[in-house]
Amino acid sequence: MSTNDNNSLPMQAGLDAVAGQGKPRFTPGPWHRNIPPASKYCTIFAGRNTRVAQLSTQGLSETAIEGNCDLISAAPDLFEALAELIRCVRGGDDTAGVSMDDALIDADQALAKARGES
Repeated sequence: MSTNDNNSLPMQAGLDAVAGQGKPRFTPGPWHRNIPPASKYCTIFAGRNTRVAQLSTQGLSETAIEGNCDLISAAPDLFEALAELIRCVRGGDDTAGVSMDDALIDADQALAKARGES
């Protein structure tokens, strides 16, 4: 069985959560980043006052700092979009009426958020 980069959670457990066989172990989204510039305000929030992450900016360019903030704040959206795509590909009753086209639109929107375009 493979593991993720930090070896704390077996990869299969993460795939089971995506497949609807377990609950994600992270703070529910949506997450949002603080106002730019990220080099000054480098906090990711869930809701109004729940801090999810505080980024370290030492040695990073402004572009990398902004990109990291955008990517991290999009994590729950990316997770849900991937889970939706997997459910659509697998089919069955687990799709909850979501079409592949809708799942792809959601994935595009999540990627746009991760790129800082939304």
